[in-house]
Amino acid sequence: MSPARTPPAPGRPVQGGGTPRNIDPVPAGITNTLSGTAHGPVIQASRIDTVTVHHNHHSAAPVIPWQLPLAVRTLVNRVDTRASLDRALLGEDEHHTGTRPAGTPVVVVLHGPAGVGTTALAVRWLHDHADRYPDGALYAHLGDRPVLGVSDPEPVVTGWLLDLGVQAVDLPPTPDQRLARYRSLTRTRALTVLLDDVRDTTHVVPLLPTGPECVVVVTARTPLSSLRQFGAHLLHVSPLNAQHSLAILSEITGADRIDDAPEAATSLVRACGGIPRALIALAGIAASDPTLPLTALATRYQHRPSTTSTSPGDSTVLHALAQARDGLRPPERRLFGILAALPHREYDLATIETAALTDLHPEPHDASPASVRSPGERAGDITDMLNQLGQAGLLTSHPVSDAVGLDGTISGARWAMDHLARDTGRTPTRVEDGQERAAAVVRVADLVWRVLHDADRAVTGYRRHPHRHPSGPPGPELFGDRGQALTWLETHGRTVGAYAYTLVDLGQHERAWHMVDGLWPLFLHLKHYAWRTDMHSCGLAAAQAWGDPEAQAEMRKRLGMDARSAGRHDDAEREFHAALALRESLADRRGVADVRMMLARLHIDIAEHTDHSDGHPPAQARQRRTEALRRAEHELLLALQVYRDTGARRELALTLHLLGEHAGTQGAHEEALGLLKSAATRFNALTNPDPYNAARTHAAIGRTFTRLGRYRLATQHLTEAWQRLRELGSAGEQARVLTYQAELAAATGDLATHDALLAEAQERRDAHS
Repeated sequence: MSPARTPPAPGRPVQGGGTPRNIDPVPAGITNTLSGTAHGPVIQASRIDTVTVHHNHHSAAPVIPWQLPLAVRTLVNRVDTRASLDRALLGEDEHHTGTRPAGTPVVVVLHGPAGVGTTALAVRWLHDHADRYPDGALYAHLGDRPVLGVSDPEPVVTGWLLDLGVQAVDLPPTPDQRLARYRSLTRTRALTVLLDDVRDTTHVVPLLPTGPECVVVVTARTPLSSLRQFGAHLLHVSPLNAQHSLAILSEITGADRIDDAPEAATSLVRACGGIPRALIALAGIAASDPTLPLTALATRYQHRPSTTSTSPGDSTVLHALAQARDGLRPPERRLFGILAALPHREYDLATIETAALTDLHPEPHDASPASVRSPGERAGDITDMLNQLGQAGLLTSHPVSDAVGLDGTISGARWAMDHLARDTGRTPTRVEDGQERAAAVVRVADLVWRVLHDADRAVTGYRRHPHRHPSGPPGPELFGDRGQALTWLETHGRTVGAYAYTLVDLGQHERAWHMVDGLWPLFLHLKHYAWRTDMHSCGLAAAQAWGDPEAQAEMRKRLGMDARSAGRHDDAEREFHAALALRESLADRRGVADVRMMLARLHIDIAEHTDHSDGHPPAQARQRRTEALRRAEHELLLALQVYRDTGARRELALTLHLLGEHAGTQGAHEEALGLLKSAATRFNALTNPDPYNAARTHAAIGRTFTRLGRYRLATQHLTEAWQRLRELGSAGEQARVLTYQAELAAATGDLATHDALLAEAQERRDAHS
């Protein structure tokens, strides 16, 4: 929440006005003291003339991330540029024309053609100065963001906040608030940020830290001159001359081979145009095959720049990478193509092993048991192949990480592939490559689904799963608590979404639907409204292609919920009725009742919206509101009967909750209180708990106590609801509680607190919609 909207300071009594009714008496000797640890807004009250609002903010645990890729061994002729980097760090760059604003980080842009080595230079320089950044290093590759369908900084910042020690349940709910938390956390830290392969200045600015002891290095193909307004140093990285290009070849292939074929070496250098990435790729071919003469390699590499390439550097590197690919042994070439086909650029060993299986080195049909390799030997084979891909310049290794990977375990070593290598790897070299790579994608997707299903089970264990996944039953439990599961979902959710889209492209519609369905706990608690609508549209398309009406009905219901949350009531009603028709065609009473509940929620929303509408004459608005409430009650009573008949205890509690909200909307607050208390009792008695809706019911009870003028009990229930929702990581739903707390503040006459809380609630809702 911005400083301008900060409520009164903790401890300030808020004077109420008017004559309240039904005030709960405070027995003699009872004190009202705030103690222990509380999270979020806490409202203290004994009577309406002494209400205090506390907003608590807790800083992240001190965690030191180190995300830089590993430094390369071969780095030649960068003495001048490294000296300029040193001067920029010390503020002594005489060529720097920009003015660095006081109290801001050092920003350096290394720019040059594709493959010229800006990233290698940046990584090497930052590793050499690691002692200057005791608070760690953050890294983001921004060149291929569209691969995951993301163009905004929020996924990067979310990952960084988690790496800086913020727990998933403590993540601010809106993108702007997450960026603000990132700026706050970096203000007093000395860390470095490497933004790699940046295409546009707008990708950089939101990710800049605020601490004056921080250093940001940006690599790009263009100068990004507008970053001068932030005092950026713009350093051009040029292609190497012939002498230094030969030094790279000699370093990798050995000086003897250069001496044996100097004309061939010179031909290779000339063809590569001083681009280190191309030189390293070709040198890797020679190094991997000591029997290959450089003359043969030079003859094979007859490079002609493509007229359709985005830049000469692109064309040079792509041609060299294609040569490196073609020079690989069949097992490495197959692994390279498989990894390039996956819908993400970073891979841990478990993902690679799953994608590769054991068919990269098929065993002979007549192999004896003693000659068959063990799993450990096969893993060693894959590691060797990864090293070969790294030597060929097709893959880069990252430091060992203690983060939880796609497979739900500590990821350990990681590898990455940039977009040029991915483009090269995706070009089939054999007719059967497409089928083999598609099968690899499906294998990894099945691995990811098992982890996704377990996260779903940990967060929303009460959900029904009528569809069996094509790969069989789920695996063992991986997550010890909801917080771990939500952290995995927030970290890897975009990758899960990328697999869903890729599976649709591969015609694996049933698997794609399961991917989308499994993201529900993330969307339930952390909202992501715009993204989740896209994913549910993908899920509906998959269900339609799959031809499963039950799966279609579920996604229609979800799209209706998305439209309702966005205030698009007509769209929501259309989707709900489509879902209802599908459920009725299946004679699915429970499914029909579930959709009726959603329709009831929609009509209650319409009634509340109409009550505040300025677009209808008063008489028409009253009539519309009355009709919406009538329809809501009709749908709820039909659903209630089904749930009673089928023994659906959780759904019965939900229906009682909605009946309570319905009664409250009509002003029958005592009736509403009774229904809500009954719902709360049923939620508490569930064998398979639903803490999310139990907390929502607690908040609704608090709101009802406010309407009845029983402010002490309202404070108690609203504070507890906030705490429960925070512990669940339900940041979006906390906006509702803020609204209820604002109503309580207004009821006590504290309009300043009311305005501040209401503004924050609206801020969160706007961000989610």
